[in-house]
Amino acid sequence: MTHKGTRSYADKLRFIADLLIAGFALWVIARLMLVPLPVLEAKQSICVFSFLSGRACPGCGLTKAFAAVLHLRPGLAIGYNPLIIPVLPAMIVVVFRYYKRRFAEIKMLFTNRKHRGDHYVL
Repeated sequence: MTHKGTRSYADKLRFIADLLIAGFALWVIARLMLVPLPVLEAKQSICVFSFLSGRACPGCGLTKAFAAVLHLRPGLAIGYNPLIIPVLPAMIVVVFRYYKRRFAEIKMLFTNRKHRGDHYVL
């Protein structure tokens, strides 16, 4: 049992996991931004579905599409995979909502306050 204002071991592990996941995501984004698009186009697909079936899966081309968006080439991104139109905003919303909630929990851990809805009470 933890006292008010102290963090449990699980809270610390969750905080570290969130930092690692965010760091990895930023590393992937940086890699996609730094790699020129022709290099991505030349690489062979690593899609297991297309390897086993010989057909393109609905997600094929999304990595290239994300890279094209990061290179500010939305037309090219849609050409790689039109699913980028609903997938990208959905991913942004999911990530934003998750980290908004997690930051509220982290703030609560460090400020000794109880969280109720969208505000804090003493």
